[in-house]
Amino acid sequence: MAGTLVIIQPDGTKTEQRWEKSGPPNWETLSAAVGGYIERIRVKYNGRARDCYVNEEGILKRLPANSEIRQLAADYYAQGSTYSIQQFHGPGAIWVPDPIVLTR
Repeated sequence: MAGTLVIIQPDGTKTEQRWEKSGPPNWETLSAAVGGYIERIRVKYNGRARDCYVNEEGILKRLPANSEIRQLAADYYAQGSTYSIQQFHGPGAIWVPDPIVLTR
């Protein structure tokens, strides 16, 4: 399953990595993108629910807070309520699969 891995740094910088292999990105790719062990969370990105991977040890490693990933998670989980979302530290990698095209 081809797609794009959107990496959002704590300073808001975004980069995109194309993924052309079958299936979503593997652990090694995701770990390299976030700089360590990965934790999967759900976010709302471009109006759709997506998987996002963050550094599981971001606070322990004293990585900078990533307010954009926090807001994307709040948009998914809280959906307008006053529910508080934890802060995520370090880069976040959002998996955006290519749309499936049906042909006749």
